[in-house]
Amino acid sequence: MLSSQAKNKILAGAVAIITASGAVWGASLKMSQEEQEKLRKSLDATPEEKINSLLLARENLVAKREMLEKQIKGIEARQAEKAELVRQKEQYQKQQQSTQGYGYQSPDDKQR
Repeated sequence: MLSSQAKNKILAGAVAIITASGAVWGASLKMSQEEQEKLRKSLDATPEEKINSLLLARENLVAKREMLEKQIKGIEARQAEKAELVRQKEQYQKQQQSTQGYGYQSPDDKQR
């Protein structure tokens, strides 16, 4: 048979599972009721209330769009700066290679 300690662990696990499942079920039930209430309110709303609600939603969407456009412009500016730095670096490296190819020796090379 099972020891009393094992029985206690099984009982504690069962209670935890029941509690968790009850919490999840209750939360889903509440969300369902809230969705039904929102639907009922939107169906019962007057045309003026619906228009006001849509205008408010539009304002929020326009604000989000402006924020996203600003972020995109910032990203594009950083990308352009990075591309310019890469171009300058490549140009500098080509310049260094071309000066080394013509027998130019820097003071460091002369000491070697």
